[in-house]
Amino acid sequence: MTREIIDSNQETMESLNALYPSVVLNLEILAEECAEIIQAKAKIIRFGLHNTRPGETGEAEASNIEKFCTEIGQLQAMVDILISNGVVLEEVVRRGYINKINKLRRFYDNPAG
Repeated sequence: MTREIIDSNQETMESLNALYPSVVLNLEILAEECAEIIQAKAKIIRFGLHNTRPGETGEAEASNIEKFCTEIGQLQAMVDILISNGVVLEEVVRRGYINKINKLRRFYDNPAG
């Protein structure tokens, strides 16, 4: 049974790649941006907002918060691309946004409950 599921998933991914290679690629890039945000957040917690990453070379040293903000911008770009391609529904994103704001508002108004 497990092998059948794996084969089925593989066939599905091959079909998606054949039909919509840009969609699959954009979803992969979206996932990479999410991972980079997580990493940037970890650097802020570990080293502070305004510190630079130890041992970083190349481009001008940016603070951890600048790197974090850059990654958020790159994630927003991928979301916008997926919206413009019709993969992500803007109305559903907006609804999720509103739901999260309301949930956080309730949490911060009553953190114990």
